[in-house]
Amino acid sequence: KNIKEEDILLLSYSKASADDLFLKVSKISSNLTVKTFHSLGLDILNKGFNEQTLIQIANFCFKSNIRTLEGMDQSVQKFHKLGLVSVSSIDSHLNEVMATDNKIKTYLQKLNIDRRVNSFDRSFYRTWTYTYKFNDEIIDYALELSTNKTNGMQYANAILTEWYDKGVKTLTEAKKQSTTQEVKNTTSTFERKSFVARSYSEEEVNALFDNLDEINL
Repeated sequence: KNIKEEDILLLSYSKASADDLFLKVSKISSNLTVKTFHSLGLDILNKGFNEQTLIQIANFCFKSNIRTLEGMDQSVQKFHKLGLVSVSSIDSHLNEVMATDNKIKTYLQKLNIDRRVNSFDRSFYRTWTYTYKFNDEIIDYALELSTNKTNGMQYANAILTEWYDKGVKTLTEAKKQSTTQEVKNTTSTFERKSFVARSYSEEEVNALFDNLDEINL
């Protein structure tokens, strides 16, 4: 399945068996990680996660069909890399993710596209707003020109990229640019205290884990 060796975690119940397993696999590769279940748990706790947060992450993993300790460990590492070690910080981050997705949904609606927001859409959004630094009116104008086009988001991205390359800063400048050139269709790969848990929708969990998938460990 083309899994990187450094992404493989081998677990054993006792230190003796873990040491024996390490000796055996080290003859094959030095990039494989061997731990006991207890050491894995200790590593996670040492990252600053509390019990409620780990339960919440476990629930996220279950809803996302991540049903192994190895899979959960990868998720925990990604949460930690984002600085999300408490339920409140995860909730705050998720609110930001959903706010971005809701904004992107308005883009899809303007393009008459009826589907879920995906990682390619988020990549376009970050490029347009953070790299190109275009405001809403310029993006909306590009979307207007891309309405009912095949691969509307890619079409809009091609327009905005051309404007960025030409140094467009305002809507007036954008309208002066030629918009008659047909943009080629593309299938580019852009693509124990009392605790009350928040209820998360499938859409929120999907958005959160799509966001995590973009994190490189």
